[in-house]
Amino acid sequence: MKSISSVLAIFILFACSSKKNEKSFVQKDTSFYPVSSFIQTELLNVDSMPVALFYIRTADGKSDTSIVDKKVLHQQAADIISPDISKEPLKEKYEETVFMDETINSVTLSYSTEDPDAEVRKIEVFVSPDTEKVKYVYVEKTFSRNDSSFTKKMIWTTGKYLQVNSSITPKTGSQISVQEKFTWDLMN
Repeated sequence: MKSISSVLAIFILFACSSKKNEKSFVQKDTSFYPVSSFIQTELLNVDSMPVALFYIRTADGKSDTSIVDKKVLHQQAADIISPDISKEPLKEKYEETVFMDETINSVTLSYSTEDPDAEVRKIEVFVSPDTEKVKYVYVEKTFSRNDSSFTKKMIWTTGKYLQVNSSITPKTGSQISVQEKFTWDLMN
């Protein structure tokens, strides 16, 4: 968290000296935000709460809601944290861009790659400059398995839910879109 404080301090100083709504810079040879550790800590928090985990699946315009075991959330969260781009040899393929967006009051740590074969296409960590706490983590992945291509867009909203939007394109057939939401906060 020390690195977050340093980044936020730089942005606060930078924000005070500029009148634009968005400021950014690219960092080289830096420590990436520990997304894996953050998600694992969030999972421990969910496990410690005496709440039900609601699963809402929407496909073909129809939604279905059920209560699932928290192990299912762990399985889905594994997609966010694997593979870990903060470790070599993957780290060298990604670039970190940090920017402050005053219109949404958020510092964004963005990790992206130009490698067309990379499974993780983008990770964005949104941090509140006021509290220095993560608001949410967004992960975008593309991969192929069993003669189908997949695109997953996942958002972990701190203390509230995980939402996964998947597009599956079979080698033969039309694209299937599915939205899955795992929530332990009934207000969201």
